[in-house]
Amino acid sequence: MDFSGSMEVATSEELEAADCPIKEQDNSAPTQKYSDGGYGWVVLASCFITTGLTSSFVRSFGIFFLDIQKYFETLAFKVSWINAITVAVFHLSCLGNGFAWISSVSLINQYFTDRRPLANALSSAGECVFLFILTPFHQWLIDSMSWQQALMIISGIHLNICVCGALMRPYHLQKKCQNSASSFAATFRKDSCCKSLEHEKISASFIDLTLLKQPKFICMIFFGVFSVLGLFIPLIYLVPHAQDIGIEDLKAALLMSCWSVADLIGRLGCGWFANLRLLKSIRLAVIMTTALSVILLLFPLAKNYTSLVIFSCVCGFFVGTTMALLVTLITDVLGANKLSSALGLIMFFRTIGCLIGPPLAGLLVDWTGVYSTTFFLAGGGMLIASCFLIPIDYYLTCGQNSIQDTGREMETFISQGQSQEEAEKEKLGSDRTEDSASELTNAVSE
Repeated sequence: MDFSGSMEVATSEELEAADCPIKEQDNSAPTQKYSDGGYGWVVLASCFITTGLTSSFVRSFGIFFLDIQKYFETLAFKVSWINAITVAVFHLSCLGNGFAWISSVSLINQYFTDRRPLANALSSAGECVFLFILTPFHQWLIDSMSWQQALMIISGIHLNICVCGALMRPYHLQKKCQNSASSFAATFRKDSCCKSLEHEKISASFIDLTLLKQPKFICMIFFGVFSVLGLFIPLIYLVPHAQDIGIEDLKAALLMSCWSVADLIGRLGCGWFANLRLLKSIRLAVIMTTALSVILLLFPLAKNYTSLVIFSCVCGFFVGTTMALLVTLITDVLGANKLSSALGLIMFFRTIGCLIGPPLAGLLVDWTGVYSTTFFLAGGGMLIASCFLIPIDYYLTCGQNSIQDTGREMETFISQGQSQEEAEKEKLGSDRTEDSASELTNAVSE
């Protein structure tokens, strides 16, 4: 017998299985894409601190608002540009805090799959915890010294982001090879795989602009632009509004702490509920954003400290649910492999709302003389944002139905093919039986 053919086949199979970390096809058990734990908990803790430090200052800027306005003796419209530019640069993700935030959030979704909604909720909860702690601390710094010196101390605290960045590592797949090959073949194969990895990393580093051709992604962009109005304007003008109606500075700052506690409860609760998969994340987001818009429109009814605390807690809760669903929503709509590009593009377009919203709210303050009118703008923007989530749900439902219809057609086609094949086999078997019977009859007659 000739064994040369089998030897050649075995050698080629060994070459295909040798030392390549990606896209291997062998008889080994499939490797899970994401680990849902392990070093991911270290990355999650680092993202928790990074998110807290980066977002807490942006959200607590309202305690500096009146001090800066009095120091420069200027209009609220001009002061609002400080926070608008800060948030816009944050959303551009090309400098400082924004660059740290988007990279840490992307890593969370690399390490977690089944627990992704809960992991995103836990990581985003960092800004609630830090906002609860740092807002009274910032107010104490302002009362103890000048607001300029307080900003210097805050900037020193933010250097801890560098420590968190040093702890973060990208997730790498590791796969054991079952076969072995010659050292020359293994080295050649390994070099080829390394070049493929390098090529894939270079390709992944660029933003996927083909997303702009998808209608559901366009709706996500509009949702991001208008939702900025409801997520950032109340945080900027809550403390000035309380101070404007006669609330003490420290009590006004404590409203942000109440807001952050309710925000944390909303994030964790919504993350836990979304992880149960009882309701689509897109539909849950529609419910939460609509409820938030209604509460914001009713916020000016609060005229005393007790009502301000109640409205702050309710608003904080629904803001927390909306923020907890944001990354999970993008992942469910576009997929985990498109998250970095989608999140980067959405953050980029959200800068439009960041640059327009706070100055427009400042104009309303200058025209009306009260800070409560800013909540009407915030509630209206959030209501418009929720309307753009409905077409996304429609696109997802249509896509899922088309996939199910295709699956049914394939099953029908396969079943018909199998039935035809069985019929042909039965017919062939009956023909053979008849032939055998006729041959037997002929033999008996002879």
